[in-house]
Amino acid sequence: MDSRWGGPDGEFTRSLGPARAREMMRLGSLGVDGLVTALASSSPWLEADPWQTLRSARWHRSQEDQISVGEAFRAHTVGGWHASGHDTRGYLDVGLPADFVVWEVPPGELGGGSRSPLETPGLPRLTPDVSTPRALLTVVGGRTIHESEGALT
Repeated sequence: MDSRWGGPDGEFTRSLGPARAREMMRLGSLGVDGLVTALASSSPWLEADPWQTLRSARWHRSQEDQISVGEAFRAHTVGGWHASGHDTRGYLDVGLPADFVVWEVPPGELGGGSRSPLETPGLPRLTPDVSTPRALLTVVGGRTIHESEGALT
């Protein structure tokens, strides 16, 4: 929502006024305060696009409130489950339900950690104007519920 309606000329500023709008969605300062952060989609007002949510957090309009892709990923997975009262979900571990997605990342977009402290090795950079990763395989409770043709070849 912030990437779509935030900023000095955005709908939040027009609706709430500059002072209140400026204080919305201060992601970087939340992490500094040690709070468990949860990210989610803004569906049904916006299309459900988890990678776009992470991209918006990484490339937040206020540079001091940008968080790394890894922090955003944890907030969307572990933090989201924590917010719903499930502290043993949102990550893979022995004995936990096997819920995961295999993603196809655009060429050159896989983070290696050398370009920026906000980049996370093994996760996409989520560079603006580059397509977001595409789901190839989705497994819930250990059962495949979606598989693109040739996903594991």
